[in-house]
Amino acid sequence: ASVCGYSAGRATVFDRPEVDAGNVGGHACDLGARVNARSPLALRLYRAGLLVAHRSLPCWTVIALCLPRTGRCSLATVADRGPRRAAIDLWAPLARLLRSSGDEIATWEVLP
Repeated sequence: ASVCGYSAGRATVFDRPEVDAGNVGGHACDLGARVNARSPLALRLYRAGLLVAHRSLPCWTVIALCLPRTGRCSLATVADRGPRRAAIDLWAPLARLLRSSGDEIATWEVLP
């Protein structure tokens, strides 16, 4: 759902495909290939861990993301497609930073 530019929905957590059997993708935005090629932007994003997966937002879109339950917010970058059963997937390092329960409501806004 979207109100006044903000979206809200169920947020789950994903991890690297070798750790998270449910994350069979990871290639939609070519993050892995860009990290392996030593792209400065990809390396910085990967090391920071502030990544999300979203079904429709374009790759590399930057969003402001908040978890109302914890009151914590962060900037994040769309770096993969998905999830299938939620509105947005938080990469494990971002989920830890926001103290996500792994399955809860999040709000986000696309930044210019």
